Amino acid sequence: MQGTSAVSDFLQIGGGFAVLFVLAVLVVNAVLWLFLPWVMLNKMNKMIERLRYIETAAESIARNTRPSDPGPAFNAASLPPIPGKELYFVSDGEKPVGPHSLETLRGLLGRGVINANTPVFRQGDAAWKTLDAVIQS
Repeated sequence: MQGTSAVSDFLQIGGGFAVLFVLAVLVVNAVLWLFLPWVMLNKMNKMIERLRYIETAAESIARNTRPSDPGPAFNAASLPPIPGKELYFVSDGEKPVGPHSLETLRGLLGRGVINANTPVFRQGDAAWKTLDAVIQS
């Protein structure tokens, strides 16, 4: 019964403080066990709301883009020309990418990033052309 005497000695030495300490620890644990799940659920709900917003935005963007027709989504003719330099925009299937110089386009063609049938828009032109037609002109 040596363990029992150590507990009783502790309670006698600390008096009411020991009991209050144990009760305080129990109360704090109970509050944490009740409060933390609520906080975590609240944070998870906010994350789900953000993901739904992102998903809705992505769907909206997807509905408004026309991969088969990159021209109307972009009006490069309205850009002011850079003096002494022709600018080209390449279609990635969804949107125009650029501006690029003709040398850059030749380099991309050489590395196989784009091919001769890739749609290209030259600033100032009225319509998209293939890269092959742009290089030959």
